Amino acid sequence: MKARTLLGLTCLLSLALVAHAQSPASRTRTLVQKVSPSIVTVRAVVKVDVKAEGESHSEEAKFSQRGAVVSEDGVVMISSSILTTESFAQLMDIDLEDLEKVDLKLAPQSFKVIFEQESKEYEAQLVATDSQLGLAFLKIKDLQGRTLKPVEFKENPLELGSELFCVTRMPRGYDFVPYLMKLMVVAEVSKPRRAYILDVATSEQGLPVFDAEGFAVGVISTIRPATKSDDEEDLGFGTGASECVLPIAAVRPVIQQAIQRARAQ
Repeated sequence: MKARTLLGLTCLLSLALVAHAQSPASRTRTLVQKVSPSIVTVRAVVKVDVKAEGESHSEEAKFSQRGAVVSEDGVVMISSSILTTESFAQLMDIDLEDLEKVDLKLAPQSFKVIFEQESKEYEAQLVATDSQLGLAFLKIKDLQGRTLKPVEFKENPLELGSELFCVTRMPRGYDFVPYLMKLMVVAEVSKPRRAYILDVATSEQGLPVFDAEGFAVGVISTIRPATKSDDEEDLGFGTGASECVLPIAAVRPVIQQAIQRARAQ
């Protein structure tokens, strides 16, 4: 009897340990620990030239954003929203016709990459941009022996209701700590391109979204409607750009081309 009781207690203890290991908090912590080494902070300097109505203005703008390591030799994927005029127009929902009235030029000057919660900065150069997808790619000039952990991509099918995760980083004032966002697919569109609309607006364009196992299944971007009505307003939805996820199948070729270009330089 005592042996059976001891065996029963052992089984209950094992079940409790398994349940604890599979708790939502534990799974989330595991996901962040797996993904966060691949998420970096990028500091950039961009020269902005504006000419309008006979006047011109020029300045250097400094900003930081998050990026994702996509190769072991130092290629980093970021949003191109502040790097090209076309991507900037899409981000700000500006019609290209209106943009033509203002001579706006964006010229990247420098990039520096910060890993995890460190203070050291690594110089990088721009090697590729894709304005249609809103992505850009940097190549770290000298890793100084550092070993990188690239994002692991997986072509998992997405659908209405799919639960996704995005891992980003808070600003320097918060010591670049990882920041987790839970997202959901609320619509699937085929025009102007196949994409999955998210339930919340984010400012993390260019970052991957992950499944519960920590595999990147898409990339956050913005998408504008294929057509725009000039004679009526939609009371339910605006006509501007929406936050979306581009499936890995659409992004992977661009990533591979950027890596090849970086290695050829």
